[in-house]
Amino acid sequence: MKDIKEIAKWFLSKESMSQKKLQKLCYYYIAWGYVFYNKAMAKNSDFYGFIQGPFSKVLQNEYENYEWEEIDKIENLNITFSKNENELLNFIWNSYGNLSDIELEILTSRETPWVEARYGLDMFEPGNELIDTNTMKAFYSKIYDRYTKRN
Repeated sequence: MKDIKEIAKWFLSKESMSQKKLQKLCYYYIAWGYVFYNKAMAKNSDFYGFIQGPFSKVLQNEYENYEWEEIDKIENLNITFSKNENELLNFIWNSYGNLSDIELEILTSRETPWVEARYGLDMFEPGNELIDTNTMKAFYSKIYDRYTKRN
């Protein structure tokens, strides 16, 4: 099992991006991992209900020097991922990679896991509540079930 920092590097091997976008892609990797594999698909995978959506403190500490600047694209990624990891990474990239950081913020801030973690907080009040993994699994499983029933 990879660390969340290695998952982030995979996304950064696709393009340069803001920390906000990187945070959201990694969040979706973890959330959908609970749906497809019923487990956390990375170590250090806790996400919190910050003002701008789900945030990993580990990734925030790793990329804090970038502030609002884009994080450079990684040209040569020397990490081997398992078949399941690759499938999930590609699913997330194909599903969400074309969205901007703002679009991803809007999307995640409308979804139950983040909304629950922000319960009782004002819009601009800092939050430090852990996003519940059971809520993640239940919420994204419902999306998956609705999608598969239509197709």
